[in-house]
Amino acid sequence: MTDIKRPEQGKRLFAVQPASWAKLDGYGCEYATNMAAAYEIAGRWVQEYNEDCIIWKIGTVQAMRWVRVSVGEVVTSAV
Repeated sequence: MTDIKRPEQGKRLFAVQPASWAKLDGYGCEYATNMAAAYEIAGRWVQEYNEDCIIWKIGTVQAMRWVRVSVGEVVTSAV
């Protein structure tokens, strides 16, 4: 995606947005620097809006859907 700034070499970033959005929206999503933070953001969105979220992996050649966080799923972090 051209509207997503690529992270520094070797640094993974994640973007979180509602699953109903067909494509990654670089302006409407929330960003996280690690998976635990991405799950936390997705968990809040799911609880607040009662809608599944997609965590996207960005910073590679092309952004990709990484994981879906569903309504009713318990999201916890080991960190």
